[in-house]
Amino acid sequence: MFDIDSTVEHKVYTGSDRFSSETGKCLNFVEVDHRNYDGSPIYKRCGATYMSEEHFCAECQQMYEKRYPQGWLSYPGDTCEHGTYVGGCGEDHMCFACEQGDE
Repeated sequence: MFDIDSTVEHKVYTGSDRFSSETGKCLNFVEVDHRNYDGSPIYKRCGATYMSEEHFCAECQQMYEKRYPQGWLSYPGDTCEHGTYVGGCGEDHMCFACEQGDE
């Protein structure tokens, strides 16, 4: 499946049915905060990056907030429990407290 812009509302999958058996990714589409030129809504697949933001369906958002209570900057898991940014590309970012095993 392609991650396409669409003005068509999509079926909403819930529970474990929302994950693809092939890719493990959520099958839901999310309406993003931006609009097409004609004013119609833009839908992107859950987890897609659009306009420098990750967009998630409500169930995935809750799952990630529970898994990463410290929050994130760009995508879930990019910030350690101490609030240090450790993700992304380029140089390897590390948290001194995590490296030392500090709680």
